[in-house]
This record gives sequence, C-alpha cells and structure tokens, in this order.
Amino acid sequence: MKIKKNYGISLIVLVITIIVVIILAGIVIQSLTNDNTIFKASKVAFMNDLESLKDELNAYNSEQNIFGEREYSSLKLQADETSITYDEIVDNNKTIEDILPSLKTMVKYDGQFEIVNGKLLFKGSDTNKRLWATEMGIDLIAP
Repeated sequence: MKIKKNYGISLIVLVITIIVVIILAGIVIQSLTNDNTIFKASKVAFMNDLESLKDELNAYNSEQNIFGEREYSSLKLQADETSITYDEIVDNNKTIEDILPSLKTMVKYDGQFEIVNGKLLFKGSDTNKRLWATEMGIDLIAP
C-alpha cells in the first residue's frame, strides 16, 4: 500500500492567508491617509498643548494687569527663547518660558513659539502643526 503525499496548500490555509493580507493592506492604507487614529491623536494633543499655552499667556497678562506697578498693555509684550521685551525694554535674564512655564516641560516645542504684540505665534515648520495652529486662531511666523 502506497501513501499518497499531498504537496498542495489546503483551502483553509489559503483563506487565512488571504484574510491576513487584506487586514495588513487595510492597515497600511489607513496609516498612509491623514484619517488614521495616530494622526487624530497627534492633532488633539497639539491642540490641547496650544490651549494650555494660550491660557498661560492670558493668565500672565491678567496677573500683570492686576499686580503690575505701572499701566500694563499686552500689545507691548514680545518674547522668544532668548529674551523678553516690554515697551522696548529688553530683559535678557528672562525668556518665553518665564511667561509660559509649561514650555519647560514641552521640549518637543523648543523654539517653535514666540510672543509678538502680546499674541502667541507658531513658527514651527511642520505643515500639519501649522494648519492646526491656524485652526486654533494662532498666527504663524515663516519658519
């Protein structure tokens, strides 16, 4: 009696392989579009960070209005990562991080924000973040 060897692929293995390939193709297609969950999570995180920075700037301006010794106008405020300027008086001992303390912990945004005329501006080069910043009402500076 001879045993017949089967060298073919079974139908079950073929169906499983096709299903796995379809799933993997779907994942790849979804990751290439801007409609995936990672992209959406990045957008929400960035917008939350922007909202917190705007709140800190508003709190700083309010504090200056309440506790400042002179009449304060946020329109005279400028700040970046090297200094703070108020009414054309430069203070090189303070930076934007003194106005927006959470920037100290947000290392991923180093050098991407400035305050000009009392407004928070985004100067990063990431096109998605630039788009999201404009959605939040943040003006842009050319990178």
